[in-house]
Amino acid sequence: MNIISIGACIENIILYFTDLGLGTLWIGNTNLVNEEIKELFNIKDDTISCIGVGKKMQNPHERPRKDIDDVLI
Repeated sequence: MNIISIGACIENIILYFTDLGLGTLWIGNTNLVNEEIKELFNIKDDTISCIGVGKKMQNPHERPRKDIDDVLI
């Protein structure tokens, strides 16, 4: 499995939990705590990312988006 497939899978998982009304946090760099994660969840493989899931404590406002003409070349 390649890194792009993993990213797409994580995005779909986050969208699913969001649809259920849960909050999520994509933790993209687990290198510094990889051994602790493996021990905590009793897994042998290295991790490249984690997802925190739980009850939302706040609803942040939507961020302003740039106009499409400002981002396309």
